[in-house]
Amino acid sequence: MNPQDNEQILEFGFGTGENLILANNRNEKINYFGLEIDPKVKYIAEKKFGKKRD
Repeated sequence: MNPQDNEQILEFGFGTGENLILANNRNEKINYFGLEIDPKVKYIAEKKFGKKRD
């Protein structure tokens, strides 16, 4: 994956978010979106991205 500036990336079934993290590490000027139906793995991804506070 070679994301370019101002691209938007949508990942279906992002799991724990590893692919989105890898893409973000390559280019932080991208808008990343993901859909995940499993609430357990979605929670793990949200923690990695700092979305949840406990």
